[in-house]
Amino acid sequence: MYNALPKWDARVHLSQFQRGCEMRLPQELRERHYYSVDIAGAQIGWSRAGSYRAAERGDIPVERDGRFLLVPKRKWDRIVKRITREERTLKFDPGSETKKSPGGVSGA
Repeated sequence: MYNALPKWDARVHLSQFQRGCEMRLPQELRERHYYSVDIAGAQIGWSRAGSYRAAERGDIPVERDGRFLLVPKRKWDRIVKRITREERTLKFDPGSETKKSPGGVSGA
């Protein structure tokens, strides 16, 4: 009459999930598809603390995996590409230069 539950039972794992135990991605998948917040921020010159502040503000897209904050690589790479493209156009825009007078002082 006694029916023991098998070792792997969906009801047991569901109750663990409801208590707040989240399943985590394997490390191989995390490394392949995600950056850590500090690595993502370092790609554009931010410090570790600055990167985490940016993640809190929403400037860095993050997903939580257990206790880890992860930055999706595809999404972050598109953002970094756009940022670097904007910086290049600002630095090397030939139309942004003002004409200078022969004395080196701009005329006004």
